[in-house]
Amino acid sequence: MVGIEQAIGKEVHYAMRKYNVPGLVIGIFKDGKAFFAQGYGTANLAFNIPINVEMRFRIGSISKSFTAAAILRLVEEGKLRLNEKICEFFENPPNSWKNITIEGLLVQKSGIADYLDKKFSKQGGLFDLRCEFRDDELIKNAYKLPVKPRKQFSYSNTNYMLLGMIIKNITGKFYYKYIKQKILNPLGMNSVTIHTNEEILRNVPNGYEIYKGKIVNARFTSNTFNNTADGSLYSNIYDIAKWSSLNYLNMILDESTLDKMFSINAHIGQNYGYGFGWFIRKESSIRIAEHTGSWGGFTAVIKTNLNKNIAVAVFTNIERENSEWLLKEASKILELSEKL
Repeated sequence: MVGIEQAIGKEVHYAMRKYNVPGLVIGIFKDGKAFFAQGYGTANLAFNIPINVEMRFRIGSISKSFTAAAILRLVEEGKLRLNEKICEFFENPPNSWKNITIEGLLVQKSGIADYLDKKFSKQGGLFDLRCEFRDDELIKNAYKLPVKPRKQFSYSNTNYMLLGMIIKNITGKFYYKYIKQKILNPLGMNSVTIHTNEEILRNVPNGYEIYKGKIVNARFTSNTFNNTADGSLYSNIYDIAKWSSLNYLNMILDESTLDKMFSINAHIGQNYGYGFGWFIRKESSIRIAEHTGSWGGFTAVIKTNLNKNIAVAVFTNIERENSEWLLKEASKILELSEKL
């Protein structure tokens, strides 16, 4: 046990030096319980505050799995159908949306361009990340995004932003309030939250990014884009342990629904694709569910062996455009953890 922990610590410190990471938390879980949780490095570089394992980190696009679960709850409640056309939920949508379904959004096959593409999210763009937008303004701007005619897998944050609006359309509640009521509260995931720029959110590290090779404070983004359903949640490592476990997920969704969530519904490559809010990878007889997230000065990853119900999550307070580096590190740690 001690030798494996030392090996994990060695791997973590190597990755932190290689990728210029101020601080991170790692958790290894079995059946939804953390049997290894450790913080490394610095939460606040200005005041040299160390990371602790109770801290909440932005989890970026890992939030999509919560949005997907909320949509599937509505399906189970009979309030929504996966094959329902999304045009039913928006006023005067473009003709290019007429064949897009709820499932098309969930599995990233709508063809709608990603609003976070730099040409749309830059200063003065349709989705200028520094500006505030009302929901109706976001929707009208989404109507202007190009749509690919052939519906193949094409990862787009727009899909999950729209799913959040559909949740509000059906329930009359902001998507996070519905998630809190139907998912977070029943599972006791009390650390999971969103926040506005004005709110003081305690026990959260500073978020950083790399600019010209140096660590700098993360750029400002408006409240609008810190509260959309594609990547806005915070969590600590202990609550994400529950989210990694089929034992807990089966408390909020039927087994048949979970089977669909963790199936390859949109193929990307051989034995690899997208489920509902998760990337799914098949390795021999093993099924792996994984997702990365990067937003607002943070990068996170979760990787779950669904067969063994064992998982690893790594949260960092550095944002990088490409989060594959963190997924690779998580894969190494998951292999080590299986020896614990």
